Amino acid sequence: GLGFGGPPDEAELAAVERAYAERGAPVQVELSTAADPSIGALLTRRGYVLMGFENVLALGLEPGREAVIAKAVEIRGSPESEFDLWLDLVVTGFASPDSQGVASHEEFPRDVIESAMRDCMAANGFVRSIALHDGVPAGGGSLRLHAGVAQLCGAATLPALRRRGIQSSLLEARLAVAAPLIIGGSLLI
Repeated sequence: GLGFGGPPDEAELAAVERAYAERGAPVQVELSTAADPSIGALLTRRGYVLMGFENVLALGLEPGREAVIAKAVEIRGSPESEFDLWLDLVVTGFASPDSQGVASHEEFPRDVIESAMRDCMAANGFVRSIALHDGVPAGGGSLRLHAGVAQLCGAATLPALRRRGIQSSLLEARLAVAAPLIIGGSLLI
């Protein structure tokens, strides 16, 4: 939320930096493109360096949307009895950064990713999906429905099965599930 209430003054930012320093944690800023542009200049003056870009996309959905699923891929719901399988698929995918494209500047230990995913799934409104490739578990994803908004989150593919349409199939399947449930709402990706 940095900048949505106007730019912080240097004293406010310095207080945040001190609080992080006291805990031995680096300060990282995720700055929205919709935030006040003067914040970028303020951060640059204070020595912050741009590490990358991350986008959140929105899409209006129409009822009747059908998923386009890749050949040899099956997407199905993940019941509670498969929670450990789903968690292992997603955590393994997240813990194995993709070797193509722009590398992420963030890396987290497996136990941290697992703990975060467990905490997320404890919240109400989450629906889990498992992706199979030729009948073999290949990845997973989640969808959270709340107050007319569907949020796609927590999707990952096992490294050995990437580049086979699994991620796009997970996206398509979750969009199709969300479409009839959020009429008049929005979707955050």
